[in-house]
Amino acid sequence: MEKDRKKTEAWITTLLFFAVLLLGAGLLLFAPGQDYSELERRYLAEKPELTWKNVKSGAYMEDLEKYLCDRFPARNALIAADSMHLQLLGKRDIGGAYIGKDGYLMTKLTDEEVSAADISEKLEAVKAFTEMLSAEGVGSTVMLVPSSSLQLRDYLPAGAEVYRQDDYLTQAAELLGESFLDLRDVLTEPEYYYRTDHHWTTDGAYEAYEAYMERLSLLPERKRRYEEETVTESFRGTLYAKVLSPFCAKDAIAAYHKTETLTVTADGSELPGLYFEEKLSESDAYAYFLGGNYGEFRVSGGCDAEAEGADRRLLIVKDSQANCFLPFLTGSFGEIHMLDLRYYQGSVKEYLLVNRITDVLVLYGMDGFAEDGNVVRLGQGLSEEIDPGKRYSPRHRGEEPFAKELAEELRQLAGEDYALTSYGEQTYTENFRNLYGTELDPDLISDGAIAYANGKADEISLLYVYDADAVPAVKRLLEQRVERRVRDFSGYMPEEVPKLENAQVVANGHYVLLVVGDHAEEIAEFFLSYRKLRSL
Repeated sequence: MEKDRKKTEAWITTLLFFAVLLLGAGLLLFAPGQDYSELERRYLAEKPELTWKNVKSGAYMEDLEKYLCDRFPARNALIAADSMHLQLLGKRDIGGAYIGKDGYLMTKLTDEEVSAADISEKLEAVKAFTEMLSAEGVGSTVMLVPSSSLQLRDYLPAGAEVYRQDDYLTQAAELLGESFLDLRDVLTEPEYYYRTDHHWTTDGAYEAYEAYMERLSLLPERKRRYEEETVTESFRGTLYAKVLSPFCAKDAIAAYHKTETLTVTADGSELPGLYFEEKLSESDAYAYFLGGNYGEFRVSGGCDAEAEGADRRLLIVKDSQANCFLPFLTGSFGEIHMLDLRYYQGSVKEYLLVNRITDVLVLYGMDGFAEDGNVVRLGQGLSEEIDPGKRYSPRHRGEEPFAKELAEELRQLAGEDYALTSYGEQTYTENFRNLYGTELDPDLISDGAIAYANGKADEISLLYVYDADAVPAVKRLLEQRVERRVRDFSGYMPEEVPKLENAQVVANGHYVLLVVGDHAEEIAEFFLSYRKLRSL
């Protein structure tokens, strides 16, 4: 009797198990589900198409298995339960992550997954890129961030297999020479790495920032000048998403703030700043920095006009390691640009020439560098000839230069006999320095016209500033020009000084106007009301 009862219970348990499986599969096949897993940050497998060809080849059953695994109801809870079970059994390799000491999870990336030939190809591409930069007079630095599995190798479980990262970093140092900034002796402390994420912490990024500033012979901003804030103490990152165990540690995310007014854009859209608090409540809390990843990212406004790096423009070719690194740099460069080759499909060479980049930083996590096939694009198109007209071309103007046409109208309003020259003409180029001195970089100007009267203070200067962010700086330089001319004319032609004291310096869109003359206010008013300029 007892034997029959146990047999019946076994059958009931088995039937219930298969009923749950069938019910779950049925729900999956006939009910809609989410297509993207925020926790795992990937798209889930799609329901396979039932065709005779797919069934015959075996592809249907293979794809169906992936689909069922990805979308099974309560999948995350089941994974978490399995992870707990495996951990309790002493297993230290779960879901592609090693369970290390003191709560550290480390990426399981082995020599089978990392090809030495691929690493060599990528490093050769980076070398070719740095050589092209040198030929263009652009400084370059390469930083490959060693992962926690290398720097904290003592925290790995016994017998853990990892790829030859140390050898590849040595190879990079030998191949790239002075361009390579080796961080292996910089990132030496456990607190420089998150316990459940593949990124370095903000403190680790700061250590690298100091090393980078030293390499560029620039002074870093000390930590005491920042306001340190712990923005969350419950961060679980990309490696936690592989394990999903409640036993996993929680990390704190720190941010170092400073008072500055920045202009920030990502893929052409303006952003409110560098930090996004709403991301802290989402699965990818690391996106607190910059809001995530973009193809093209720009920031300016944090560097004082008198600072040593005010005229330097930095381009960072990067992966997500750069996201918490960038905020430290805003006070050291006039402009910072970032390109993520996973999303940016344009020519890197053309980008740096058009944007007059002075410094380049290639910044990747070593694990990401090993896995990202887009890195080889750095070595492509380096010998292509970039049209000289595109090197400093404006990004937001009309199809053809317009300044001469407008300057002619302004000249007629002035009623004076001016000599007129415009952008692209030899006389314009020769007179540019005479009129504006060395303070105003002619490369900032991609369209313009100068109308001037020899022997008088009368002048109409109309300049198209290719980068709208530089318009206030150009206005200040033109105002300084007026101040200098007041001093000059006070000595030998004081009757012209009233015109200069009434000079108008105004901006409309990308155009900046300086007008000196009897009708300066009338001309400035006409210029400011000229609607066409707002679309150029």
